[in-house]
Amino acid sequence: MQAIFALLAEIVSGSEFEEVRENFPEDEDHDQFFELAGVESAFEEGKDRGN
Repeated sequence: MQAIFALLAEIVSGSEFEEVRENFPEDEDHDQFFELAGVESAFEEGKDRGN
């Protein structure tokens, strides 16, 4: 799931991505989905992404 959000962050504009992030309910732990968003090395081969 983190890879999907990282890819989404690369494809859409920053403001649109922030809107997506803001629309998640605050009472649930969705921060884990956004951990790789904006991380330069998120798509490098051989990286341990905690999956």
